[in-house]
Amino acid sequence: MVREVLAQQQLSAELTLARWHPLEEEWEDASVPMPDTAEQRAAEHRHLMDAETQESLAAGQAGWEVRVELRSHRQAVEFAERLQAEGRPVIRRWKYLLLGANNEDDASALAEAIRQESPAKASVHTEAVPFVQFAASNREPEHCLLEVP
Repeated sequence: MVREVLAQQQLSAELTLARWHPLEEEWEDASVPMPDTAEQRAAEHRHLMDAETQESLAAGQAGWEVRVELRSHRQAVEFAERLQAEGRPVIRRWKYLLLGANNEDDASALAEAIRQESPAKASVHTEAVPFVQFAASNREPEHCLLEVP
């Protein structure tokens, strides 16, 4: 139909048909088959996690964040110190803690571990935030949150 309309208007164009691939989270040519089996879906999920990890490592920044909201500033200080003593880089903002992860699966696993360790009534969430830089050592992390326009 598009070709007919273009021909009627004496126009030319290059046409492509793409569709959103929910596992790969990107647009793909419509001729590429979608995964049919659990193994194929698992392989594509691993591919996505590997790609997220490579992006994080190449940027030197965590692509995912685990955000912990605590009831008080004192709780945040104490919990941050405990996590840092375990070797986890933490950014502390008043009563919030931020921990980085390289991909969504790592962030989910980290969030679950943090939920197990966190004080009562702490709120733990994950989200993709490719602009938070986390320190790689036990020392106090550099507090730099870069805004992306």
